Amino acid sequence: MDKKTPRPPQGPAGPKLSEIADAAGVGVERRILVTVYDTLVRPGRAAQAAFDGADSHISQLKLFAVLAGLLFGAAALLGAPMTLTVEALVTPAGTDAAQAYITGQGVDPASVDAALSRWLGMLLWPIMIIGSLIYIVALKLVRPSITWWGHALVYLIATNAMTLVSIPLAAGRLVSLELFYLLQLLAIVVFFVQMLRLGGSVLRLGAGRLVLLFVLSIIATVPAMLITTILQVTAAWLILDQLGLSILDLMEAAQPALITGDVL
Repeated sequence: MDKKTPRPPQGPAGPKLSEIADAAGVGVERRILVTVYDTLVRPGRAAQAAFDGADSHISQLKLFAVLAGLLFGAAALLGAPMTLTVEALVTPAGTDAAQAYITGQGVDPASVDAALSRWLGMLLWPIMIIGSLIYIVALKLVRPSITWWGHALVYLIATNAMTLVSIPLAAGRLVSLELFYLLQLLAIVVFFVQMLRLGGSVLRLGAGRLVLLFVLSIIATVPAMLITTILQVTAAWLILDQLGLSILDLMEAAQPALITGDVL
């Protein structure tokens, strides 16, 4: 008796596991996790994925936006300063005198900090972009063959790695403001380490150019921080002026308290 040839199954095949994962959002989450892991642990692979536009990773620009939001959220929750405040303008020793000056002008000190936080928070992105241009120029100098956008992606990856470390380290604010700033300096070290790792991997720099990249990155930090500070102070000047306050008078009012603190 002849065996019957089995008939092919009727109807469409079921969805693939990857399709189910994508429908449930798991695929997106996996891409985020892969991008975060590679950005921190394997920056060269993260850069290559960004250059190729690989579907296995999310955009580094999107990751930057997400991480910046998380960092500001963590800072707000922990009371860590991420923008200029009255205390940051005059240092802690002159804070009481500065607040007394503000109150004497008929303005609530809390409203001043709220206005500075709100407006400087909105201006932070364009200020950071302007400050980052120096690093991108440094990258272009050591590897001219890479496009400007390619170097911007390299800078973004190093910045995202730094931010990934900065978020948990913001918990140092629970101990003291000094510890918070110290831990954030450690996060900056991560930035320089990732820049060198990216230089040796995706940029394919030799030892000489890696040293040059390190030196240029260190040098670029000074003008980048100076430009960022000038822009923030200028913005604070304009914000205080709208509130009927003078930043110069504010600093002058705090100066006697600073001198007294030094003497004591």
